[in-house]
Amino acid sequence: MPRTTTTPAAAMALVLAAMTSTWAVCGMHTAQATPSGACALLTANQVSTALGVPMSASGFGADANHCQWEQHGNGKQPANAVLLIESAQSYDMLKGIRAADRSLFAPASGVGDDAFYWGGTMLVTLYVKKGSKGFRVSLYGQGWSIPQIKAKEKSLAKAVLSKL
Repeated sequence: MPRTTTTPAAAMALVLAAMTSTWAVCGMHTAQATPSGACALLTANQVSTALGVPMSASGFGADANHCQWEQHGNGKQPANAVLLIESAQSYDMLKGIRAADRSLFAPASGVGDDAFYWGGTMLVTLYVKKGSKGFRVSLYGQGWSIPQIKAKEKSLAKAVLSKL
């Protein structure tokens, strides 16, 4: 049987092809891939506009229900935005659990069929339900106040609702 040799460039091409196909199977996206799932519900431009800083998609969960955007290279605490899509049943269950701690629970009006904020003095997450879908929007970084975070999360939630 003749022996074959592979050039370093061909070997690198094979490795990259294997990585790309593995990422696709695992729900990860390459830079050229079209966003799907949660990542298709908000564009980097929408996130950048809502947060007032340049953002780019930076991470993906183990499935299409999770997407994250991040600010890079600003020299200070970077901003992060996370969107998690879930069922209305999950929303209802979490609302029951979260509402038990009244010091961290606040109803949110003007977004979806039902919504609430849950969080403390530094972090807050907006939970939204519309029909059979639920989702969460969380923002981190930049030293924003809780009222600023709530307004930014609500803006992003309204953009998500327009696509559900």
